[in-house]
This record gives sequence, C-alpha cells and structure tokens, in this order.
Amino acid sequence: MKAYVALLRAVNVGGTGKLPMSTLKQMCEEVGLKQVRTYIASGNVVFRSDTEEAEIKSALEGRLLAYAGKPVGVLGRELIKGGWSRCSSGNGPFAGDQISAQNELVRSRPS
Repeated sequence: MKAYVALLRAVNVGGTGKLPMSTLKQMCEEVGLKQVRTYIASGNVVFRSDTEEAEIKSALEGRLLAYAGKPVGVLGRELIKGGWSRCSSGNGPFAGDQISAQNELVRSRPS
C-alpha cells in the first residue's frame, strides 16, 4: 500500500461549520482509506491506500461536499521514501516505517 497525505483547503476546525478531526478520520475510513491519522486540528490527514491519487481526491471531495454543503478543496499526494511521514514529532502514524521526517517531499508539485 502507498502512503498519502491529504491537505484540506479552508477547513474550519472550530466555530461554526467546523469539521472535527474525528469526523474527517471517519470520512476517510468510509471511502476505504487505511491507517488514517489526522495531524492536530489542521485538516491534514495521512493514510495508506492502493487507490490512485485522483480517485482518493474525488472521493474525499464528494464526502466533504455532502458534509459541508459547499466544495472543500483537497490536495492529495503520495509520500515517497525520504519524505514526510512522522508529523514532525517523530511519533506520527507511520513511525515504524523507514521514512525520514527531515524532508517534506512529495512525488509531484502541487498544481
């Protein structure tokens, strides 16, 4: 399985229209993502999946639209060896992997 990071745009984690990270985690699991972990109250989530980036993005955007009633942009990227996985603390969701937290690299540049 590949490791991915998804960054949600303009997510309100408190106040009106908020998206609790527990709800985001549940949404990710409902679309079939595995080992889902959110990173603080940021709208950032890491997970594993055999599904391709575009399909993950579409599925998450659909769930978020249904939840929020408006589009929520999702930037999803596959993590690569030597890239970010430990949420900068060294204790992240893939801490058992041999992936360095020194560089926050993704396979492709955001568009």
